[in-house]
Amino acid sequence: MEGLAILRDTNGTLHMAGSHLTGCAPNAAQFVTTQNPTLKGAVWLNNYNPSGDPTTFNTQSTFIFPYVHPDGHMTYVWMADRWNDAGPGGLDNSTYVWLPLVPPGPGKTQWTLTWNNEWKLKDF
Repeated sequence: MEGLAILRDTNGTLHMAGSHLTGCAPNAAQFVTTQNPTLKGAVWLNNYNPSGDPTTFNTQSTFIFPYVHPDGHMTYVWMADRWNDAGPGGLDNSTYVWLPLVPPGPGKTQWTLTWNNEWKLKDF
């Protein structure tokens, strides 16, 4: 994987996001989990694309920001590059995309990343 972003959730579980090795070409994200408490010797499981989009909205993960709200609950923000390799202005015109990465709810096992043209941190 490339474009790695690692997070430790509120239960202490490590998760890693990345993408396939296609350079500037967009592709599906990979999201994996380990129960190992450290990166050393970690075995990564449950490889899936949390967005369900074949190009992850034309982005590649760069960082997952854990934001703690004043009331103590956590929102994870998916921060990603959107490379403009073949578009107007080329790579100099690349942008960033920030979206809420939602942990699985009761009875669920997968995190979700949904496209939002606009969103507010307080809504997550």
